[in-house]
Amino acid sequence: MHKCVNAIAERLNVSRKTVLRWIRDEGLPAFKTSDSKTAVWRCLESSLCSWLKEFEGRHLDR
Repeated sequence: MHKCVNAIAERLNVSRKTVLRWIRDEGLPAFKTSDSKTAVWRCLESSLCSWLKEFEGRHLDR
């Protein structure tokens, strides 16, 4: 997921954190998990590719 997020952030000229916030706000089945040192974003792989394509298309129009 992180490679996809980084690529989208670069194409949209925004930060990776902004893309993750948009993903959370727009309803990708993503959730934040944390361990003792850091928080990690995870998602359901089965729906990720098509959702990210639609997501990127919406944000390219902004």
